[in-house]
Amino acid sequence: MWASHPSFPNIINRAFSDHSNLLQSIDSFKTLVTKWNQEVFGNIFHQKRRILARIFGIQRSPSYQFSSYLLHLETNLTAELNLILKNKEDFWKLKSRINWLNEGDVSTRFFHISTLNRRRRNIILSLKEENGNRLHEQKDIHVAILGFFTDLYTTSHTKAPRAFTSHSTISPILSESQRAFLDRPLDLREIKKGNLLS
Repeated sequence: MWASHPSFPNIINRAFSDHSNLLQSIDSFKTLVTKWNQEVFGNIFHQKRRILARIFGIQRSPSYQFSSYLLHLETNLTAELNLILKNKEDFWKLKSRINWLNEGDVSTRFFHISTLNRRRRNIILSLKEENGNRLHEQKDIHVAILGFFTDLYTTSHTKAPRAFTSHSTISPILSESQRAFLDRPLDLREIKKGNLLS
């Protein structure tokens, strides 16, 4: 993340050119980079929130579509946001790598156990039907679930047993106002807002 910032090479040059001793240079670098990180680079999470708020403010402006200044400012802020999002991605990659190095095999064992536990939780061992009957065989459970959702999402014309029931798919009917809402022209602000949130 720091390497993407234009002023970061100056910190390295200052730290390593002032001292001939490597340990002194490293100590100097730590001091300089800590101060630089707080004062110049800043917190990427705060920066992201601030830029998103500014972009949404621009897009909510009544003169948004007619002002070239606002459109230009939005373009610049979007480019800045993309850089912050890249830095955020690098931050989480670095953090996960550090966690792996610190925990080593412990973390591998932890993730392995977590996966096994999740698999155990995802298995349905038994299922109680509406009539109170309890099913334990995976095949019976599968048939019961399939039958339940088939009945839920279809409508039957007769009250015959399930094996002989005639099913027809329900066709949704939209009201005039719903159709008009779906047929309306696309709004540029909605498209841009959707792109920022994805």
